[in-house]
Amino acid sequence: MKALLAVLLVFVLLESQALAFHQPHPGEGGGFTGTVNGTFAGVMIPTTSDSSSSTDESSFNSIGIFVLAVPASGEAQGTFFTFSSGAFYNGVIVGIADPDTGHVSAVVQGVHTITENVVSSGSVTSVIVVDAENSGVLQAQITTDLTGNTPERLTGLAETTLTIQRDDSFTADLVNNQQVNFAVDGFLQTTDTTIPTTTVTLQ
Repeated sequence: MKALLAVLLVFVLLESQALAFHQPHPGEGGGFTGTVNGTFAGVMIPTTSDSSSSTDESSFNSIGIFVLAVPASGEAQGTFFTFSSGAFYNGVIVGIADPDTGHVSAVVQGVHTITENVVSSGSVTSVIVVDAENSGVLQAQITTDLTGNTPERLTGLAETTLTIQRDDSFTADLVNNQQVNFAVDGFLQTTDTTIPTTTVTLQ
């Protein structure tokens, strides 16, 4: 009898440990009850920056906006636009959304471009050149109102770095190797996942 009780106790102990191991953390493993599908839009507000250049931090300014479409299958795609330290960056977002947790993981890449006139064989051709980049990662969480009265929210952090792609007179005033963290704050605009006139292409 004692041997049987010992075996049963071991079994109960192992089962309880297994259940504890598989118990999802808050917001993980099926705890999300909202929808991840649809088009989210919002703002990107800088939180902190870490510069290795001599740029005066007090004059540093950034802001951004984004649109992200999360379809029922395939990757999430969108666009973002940031203004950082006097330069405008036009970028794309590519990521994935977990329907069980509502977590969004994505990469972001924005470019600052200029138009140059190139003279060849007596003719002048205008070409668009990328001279700076703002790229990084975005981690965000979709949350839902349990009452269903308000749309889903998308909040998180985008960690990006401003880098100069070439060193010349056009990039003399641009910040190089500057990290900018953006607080992401968005909402579900529509369940439609079509973003008009948007083509996602990583440089």
